[in-house]
Amino acid sequence: MQRRVLTQGFMWVMVACTFGMLAGCGPAPVKLPPKAAVKGSVKLNGAPLANGEIVFTIPGQPEQRLTVTGGSYTGEATIGMNSVGVFSYIESAPTSGLATDTVQKTNIVAQRFSYQTQLTADVKADTENEFSFDVSTQ
Repeated sequence: MQRRVLTQGFMWVMVACTFGMLAGCGPAPVKLPPKAAVKGSVKLNGAPLANGEIVFTIPGQPEQRLTVTGGSYTGEATIGMNSVGVFSYIESAPTSGLATDTVQKTNIVAQRFSYQTQLTADVKADTENEFSFDVSTQ
């Protein structure tokens, strides 16, 4: 009888240890890169960009997409050297007129400032990060 009690006690200790190990064996939590506040202005063809987006990107990190309204933006971006893309869309009616067609969106900002951007911003911690960009449609 005593041997059976010892065996059952040993089993419960093993079960508890197994659950304890499993609790600590999950994937490590994803650590997001540090960010800092950014703000600034965007001009399109010399005038404040009425509506659009500005995107801060560091390869391998999540992009930070901020809204531009009235030529201004505020938000957060990943600390480090970012590529910066500016986008502003115009909408046009569907070409076929069928109810299943969707509205077409076309970016009016030149490729060198949007999809193939040459713009950069070095976002730093504990400092005011204010960046102004002048872009064009050509």
